[in-house]
This record gives sequence, structure tokens and C-alpha cells, in this order.
Amino acid sequence: MTACWMAAVRARETARSDGLFEDPFAEALAGQDGFDLMSRMETDLPENPALPIRTRFFDDALVRVLSDPQIRQVVALAAGMDARAFRLNLPTVFEIDHPALLELKEARLVAAGARSQCERISVAADLTGAWADDLKTAGFDGESPSVFLAEGLLGYLEESDVHRLLDDIDMLASSGSFLMADVSG
Repeated sequence: MTACWMAAVRARETARSDGLFEDPFAEALAGQDGFDLMSRMETDLPENPALPIRTRFFDDALVRVLSDPQIRQVVALAAGMDARAFRLNLPTVFEIDHPALLELKEARLVAAGARSQCERISVAADLTGAWADDLKTAGFDGESPSVFLAEGLLGYLEESDVHRLLDDIDMLASSGSFLMADVSG
């Protein structure tokens, strides 16, 4: 549900006249459940300005890093309802998340008539388990530099799962790769 909530936050930011970014698919990806959760989360708290800022920060960081033509892969860890493959000029994007969430995302994208701007490959996997082989089977090229994006993920994991995730990324990443992550708290 947090993936739908984040899409609702991106939809609200997109609707602002002075929004930090435009995500034309955020509203469809959020669904009513995302807007309901956002409303409940903000019942006693104000709107969190850090969430749209985080999205814009990672948008800009990705564009900057991907100006290097050698980097041809982005691995979106816990991709959720992220729509960067539809709104940014990216190379191949591997979106890793739980199977049920990826199925919901695909259904909402199809209903919205969305078409990605790049090759987009969904990888159904649990990042607290063995996911690296699933990524390689999906076509990930371990010889090429890549960007691994962990936006809004690490705070949901146990410390041991974070260590395992980082070990897997270290094993997968070739020289010249990047890890982009945020740490809450």
C-alpha cells in the first residue's frame, strides 16, 4: 500500500502549478486506495514536503549519472508504483518488486494507456530473499555499469536484510556502477 501512497503524493505534486516534477501516470498508479492511505497518513500530520523533494532529487541524479553513455541499465529496487520509465529518458530499466504489486502496477498502466519510453523489464522478487539470480535471468548485464536505485526502501528493512541487499548489489555491480539510496530517520 505504501507504493500506492507514494504515487498519490506524486500525483498531488504533479497537480501543483509550481510542482517539482510531472508524473502523468501517478494518479492512475495511486488508485483510490493510494489517495485514501495518503489522507489517513496526513490526518494528524501535515503534508510531508520531503517526499516530492526526494523524487525530484533522484530524477535529477539519475539524469546526471546517465549522461555517461556507458551506463545502460537502471535497477529500481522495490520499484513500487514508480513511473520513471514512462516520464524520463532512461536506458533499460529493471523494476524489482513483489509479484502482486507488479501485477497491480501493470494493470493500472495498461488501463491508463501508458507506454514506457525505454525497455522496461519487471522482475518479480522479494528483496529480502534471493533476487540476484532473478535479475540476471531477466537479462541484467553484470559486465556493464549500472545504476541501482533504492528510493524509500532501506527504512522498511531489518538491518540484516539491508546488509544482504548491499552484498547482492556489490556482487552484481561492475566497475563504474552507482548506488543511489536514501536513509530515513
